[in-house]
Amino acid sequence: MSKLRGFLSLASAAILGVSLNAVAQSTTQGAIAGTVFDTTDAVVSNAKITIHNDGTNQDVVLTSESSGEYRAPLLPPGTYTVTVDMAGFAASKTTQVVVQVGQVTTLNPHLSAGKTEQTVEVVADIPAIDFASATYGGHLSNTEIENIPINNRRWSSLALVTPGVTNDASGFGLLSFRAISAVLNNVQIDGTDDNQAFFGEERGRTRAGYSTSQVAVREFQVNTGVYSAEYGRAVGGVVNSVTKSGTNSLHGEVYFYHRNDKLSSINPKVNFPSFNTSTGKTDLIPFRPKDKRNQFGFGVGGALIKDKLFWFYAFDEFRRNFPGVAVAADPTSFFNTALPAGLAARGVTQARFTSALNELATELGQVPRYGNQNINTPKLDWQITPKHHVSFLYHRLRWDSPGGVQTQAAVSYARDSFGTDFVKLDYGVAKLDSLISSKMTNELRYMYGRELNWEGQQPYTDYSKSHFTGTNGNVPAVGVFTSVGFNAGSQYYSYRTSYPDERKWQIGDTASYSFGKHTLRFGTDILQNYDVFNNLYQSNGSYSYGSIANFLADIIVPNGACASSTGSTPAFAAANATTVYPCYSSINQGLGRPNFDLKTIDYGFFAQDDWKLSPNLTLNLGVRYDYESIPAPYSFAITAPQTAQHPSDKNNIAPRIGFAYDPFGRGKTVVRGGFGLYYGRVPNGVLLNTYANTGSTNAQAAFTYYNTSGVKLPNILGSGNPPSNPSIFYLANNLQNPYAEQFDLTVQQDLGKNNVLTLAYMGSLGRELPNYLNYNLDPTQTFTQSYTVTGSGNCGPLACGTVLTSKVYANRFVSSSGTKFNTLNPTYNAITGVLSNVNSSYNALTVDITRRSGKWLSYDANYTWAHALDYSQNQFTTAGANNWYDPYANPRSNYGNSSLNIRHRLVGWAIFNIPGRKDDTGLGYLTNGWSIKPLIQAQTGLPYSAGVSGTGPNQSSGCAATTATTGCLVPYSSGLGGTGVTYIPQLGRNSFYMPRAIVIDARLQKDFKLHEKYTFQLMAEGFNLANHQNVTGVGSTAYNMGSGTTTLTYQATSFGIPSSSGVNSNYAYQVRQFQFSGRIVF
Repeated sequence: MSKLRGFLSLASAAILGVSLNAVAQSTTQGAIAGTVFDTTDAVVSNAKITIHNDGTNQDVVLTSESSGEYRAPLLPPGTYTVTVDMAGFAASKTTQVVVQVGQVTTLNPHLSAGKTEQTVEVVADIPAIDFASATYGGHLSNTEIENIPINNRRWSSLALVTPGVTNDASGFGLLSFRAISAVLNNVQIDGTDDNQAFFGEERGRTRAGYSTSQVAVREFQVNTGVYSAEYGRAVGGVVNSVTKSGTNSLHGEVYFYHRNDKLSSINPKVNFPSFNTSTGKTDLIPFRPKDKRNQFGFGVGGALIKDKLFWFYAFDEFRRNFPGVAVAADPTSFFNTALPAGLAARGVTQARFTSALNELATELGQVPRYGNQNINTPKLDWQITPKHHVSFLYHRLRWDSPGGVQTQAAVSYARDSFGTDFVKLDYGVAKLDSLISSKMTNELRYMYGRELNWEGQQPYTDYSKSHFTGTNGNVPAVGVFTSVGFNAGSQYYSYRTSYPDERKWQIGDTASYSFGKHTLRFGTDILQNYDVFNNLYQSNGSYSYGSIANFLADIIVPNGACASSTGSTPAFAAANATTVYPCYSSINQGLGRPNFDLKTIDYGFFAQDDWKLSPNLTLNLGVRYDYESIPAPYSFAITAPQTAQHPSDKNNIAPRIGFAYDPFGRGKTVVRGGFGLYYGRVPNGVLLNTYANTGSTNAQAAFTYYNTSGVKLPNILGSGNPPSNPSIFYLANNLQNPYAEQFDLTVQQDLGKNNVLTLAYMGSLGRELPNYLNYNLDPTQTFTQSYTVTGSGNCGPLACGTVLTSKVYANRFVSSSGTKFNTLNPTYNAITGVLSNVNSSYNALTVDITRRSGKWLSYDANYTWAHALDYSQNQFTTAGANNWYDPYANPRSNYGNSSLNIRHRLVGWAIFNIPGRKDDTGLGYLTNGWSIKPLIQAQTGLPYSAGVSGTGPNQSSGCAATTATTGCLVPYSSGLGGTGVTYIPQLGRNSFYMPRAIVIDARLQKDFKLHEKYTFQLMAEGFNLANHQNVTGVGSTAYNMGSGTTTLTYQATSFGIPSSSGVNSNYAYQVRQFQFSGRIVF
């Protein structure tokens, strides 16, 4: 592949050297271009073309060249009037010429012989087909943004109507393009960076309602592939938005949206536990939690000085009261937990055990939770001279959400474990557009921003105060058998006072020069991100329990009731045992300093030539260079030699080539194709967390200790020497920036009356995607283990009696003389390298039929068939210990279906304006102005892997007994292979699928004409009208490994069953809800 990159880079450079760049348009502007003809289709040179902005009265005056061609680059999106004058011809005047962001509007005037004072007027159609670019993607106009129903009013969610775009696997609002990780996209606003570099997400992240108010966005472009060299820092897609500006006329809207739970459906997974005194058991009663939302605001613009100085102000307020519900992951199993014989033998009665279980159940139930957001976005546009235009935008967001770290309707966390969330975002954008000459333009951009993400702790429940508060006042996190129970106590995110506090500045410049048949765009884009970090992961300690009974044992018998254990669920000690231990499986604790900072600088340089080779053929030739400057590791944090490594990837040259061809020359058909390389960035969170977690208490170190440590619930380790070896992380010396090879072939046909049919093939090959592997495991310290599948008549996807054989990695050798660690470096537990060795592939076929700007009907409907495969691609900002089943095996052994493999997806929206009466009578007033606006999304379910729970047995039984003559190896971690990866390789990765997802949203709208300029719109919207049970989480544990046994027991009651928080419980999918709103437009 490196040879291919080199060849294409040289080829692109050679082409650019001889053909400097059809029409330039920038990330914030559009363009108008075409050829002036007479009625015989002969070209007309030296014609005067006046392009008039209808909103601001600004004119751009051009002269057609000898070929009859003209180009007007860097036009703000809007509506224009184009007038063409030439001696001996009647003037041509075309009105309603629409310019869209990032696109070229083609207009070919035909002049009629006549007197110059005569004028022939025509009304332009909104461009249906782009004949100037190979870019594949979508475009949403302001009309569509305002009219398509959007659940949660997160405007960027409308990108989902574009083929190749899906929700990521979690459903929390992040988008995946061509099955690439959702943290490898690029979101832009007014040509500047709108991402948080730490997490690789849109600024404000997804817990906030939305980071930019919908009313502030004029339009946006969805680039899913083969896009211009002007766009970078993305392996997936680029969402490019433009904010509204004022014009000479006062215009805008005022709105109010209201939603509550009174008409909402009940989620069957949201239950309230209630103790039944007659049966002595706890019943689960479905109920409808409160969900009240009010959204109100305005977006208004006008002129301070006519034709010179324009203003626009967007204000948006979002208020949500949506109590969460703390539930058990498997309520039936949780509330039916039986008294174990081991506890009964120690004198614990059934009544005492039941009482303790019922007391624990008080941790479940409703959780007060609110979301309060305020957004202000003022903007000024100043036409300094006819050739220079400057704009200034300031954006302020505040999000405050007590109880809002966990956002699902029902989640397996205790009532005081939801966390509090706060976001503070401010940024400003300045932009100068200059028309240097009729052939050369320039756009200069500057942005500065700061975003603070803060997370904290809710008030503690009585249960936490009684059972989880240590002698020093610390409250640890407690995992109460989370596959059945829930997370309790104070969670790791309760101590993030800045996670992160990110400050950034960006400067970019794009110049455009047109001559002959070429338009050359070239420029630079420099972005600095500085992250301040205040968080020590699990500084308060985190207990893990392997059963409900084990947890209750530590509550009922605090002095201990179990035998010793080194990670697996401890067995209950014999009744006559004199030495007993607590019953937790392990405690994880972070030690060290919480404060770090990190600065990265991204450099981008590009050149793009749009070469109109003939009237029917345009070539798009570009090259881009990206470099992410990564700082060196912290000198005080270096431990093992690997932690001193400082990678620097400087070979990111990305050639891009595409074409747009009209095979018949009638302006009705276009064939597009292209290929390009697209480099992304390594998120700052990956860098900072890796540099900080080096096992040194001068930095951050994570330790794991077991029930023999002498620590008992709820206390944690003191400041003395830790009882275990830490795990460490490092960046591989050859760490590369991730990239994708994207390729498309598209055919578009204008069917007439604004109907366009598109057939397309889309492809993407992800390369050098991020990964993490534990390279402290010794490949010579393994043993072979066989496991036998069992079940109660039903053994699931594997037949009863099936024997699975696996190589098991060990990290220690135990014998009667003790334990000896046998990792490659026994000083550390895991030594995890952050690498770039994951590949992916995406192939898709799409069919799309669209009709834009119809008087009575506009619509877009598309179907995508796709297949996504990868080497276990993941989406992370903090690496885990190990991602591959066998870190030393051939990478292709991990090849399988992607977790983003959505085979079939159907999307359609429509705006249907119902014809009414033509009179102004009372009946006409009632029947006119009605419209229906549906949005339908349907897709196959998300894939998942069948996994196992528990840790396998030692190499042989009894090898640590005092009478043993030889020792044996002990598995390093969970899973059949002992590497912590739990899927069953014999069944394949992501070979099972959740149920299909279907969402039907619709708006019914009635417009009332209040005045010539004022319209009141009354709207009723329904979301998930079919109340389809959309599933994003199921029980993936197919088999449980009995403690110390080789038996795999099928989990018939949970495998493949939707989890408590996995049904209609996130931003992407919710139960049926209704929203009522009013809007005044003027």
